[in-house]
Amino acid sequence: MAPEAASGDRRALRALEEGRRFESYAEHHTREMRPCFLCERVIYRRIPIKKIGNRWICLDCLRALKEALETLDRWEHLSHLEGSAVHVSPPPDRP
Repeated sequence: MAPEAASGDRRALRALEEGRRFESYAEHHTREMRPCFLCERVIYRRIPIKKIGNRWICLDCLRALKEALETLDRWEHLSHLEGSAVHVSPPPDRP
């Protein structure tokens, strides 16, 4: 057997071994992975995640939800103003 073929076989075996190691790692840590129910990203350790009821929400979505709830009174005020505004047609163009 030529030395190039032997080194290619070793690389292939090393790649297979690394692939199996990764699969084993992924299967082991799948229990710790949680999908965010708003953005549907799978979260694992690096991004904080909180359980609300029986669903999980990531920190990014929780911040966006908090901001939306804090500005809800402004939205209601603007929608009230838009609803009570009298729509006036613009004046006709003069030649």
